[in-house]
Amino acid sequence: MSSADRTGLFRVSAGFLRTWVRRYGFALVATCVAYALQRGLEAAIAFPHSFLLFYLTILIVALLAGFWPGVSATALAGLAAAYFYREPATSPAVSDETQPLGLVLFALVGVAISWLASSLHRRANRLQEFEKVVESLHKMVVVVDRNYRYPIANRAFLQYSGKTKEDVVGRHVAEVMGLEVFRDTIKKHLDDCFSGKFIQYEMTYRYPKLGERQLLIEYLPIQGPGGIDRVACLKRDVTARRKPIMRCASFVR
Repeated sequence: MSSADRTGLFRVSAGFLRTWVRRYGFALVATCVAYALQRGLEAAIAFPHSFLLFYLTILIVALLAGFWPGVSATALAGLAAAYFYREPATSPAVSDETQPLGLVLFALVGVAISWLASSLHRRANRLQEFEKVVESLHKMVVVVDRNYRYPIANRAFLQYSGKTKEDVVGRHVAEVMGLEVFRDTIKKHLDDCFSGKFIQYEMTYRYPKLGERQLLIEYLPIQGPGGIDRVACLKRDVTARRKPIMRCASFVR
């Protein structure tokens, strides 16, 4: 799943899970569904792993609802296992996972999953806020990640280039700007920015509808949890500014 797809999923979930009642209710319902599926698998195919579906449920809850709902799902799953699996130790349906040590290990893993997933959730929320700010700017703005793909492209950039959001978001820079331009000009400047430098340069680019344009481009490094993981690219058409200078020079001659 691309970063753009994840952001869209988080945006939808943020709208539905905007209150604490819905977030914790989602944790409760998801845990109950996981438990029902687990019991169904046990009855159908004697599936022995009591917590496997719960781990997936905790991950989904923490990703969409946050850390504490994920912890709540962990607690509910542990209580369900401890209560509903109280069968004789000789029963084949009982595994070591539901013994006290297994429950403690499950709780620790569940909290760790919740923390990691909620970190991704918070990062996606920050990206959404950044995207809102970028969308309101009149300058052409895109964001490039470490894989040279666009997780964000604002309206001004799309309108100027004559592309839709689907044509740009999630795509590689080479797909949007052209392989030759990416290889010979853009990539080296992006790599410099990923190393922590502020980059400004000009380039000539030919748009299908607008023809040849002179662009002033600025690259700003964006700091993430593990270092610089994105670059904000600001583009401005300076063709009109340069044309009078060219005419003046021609007149002097």
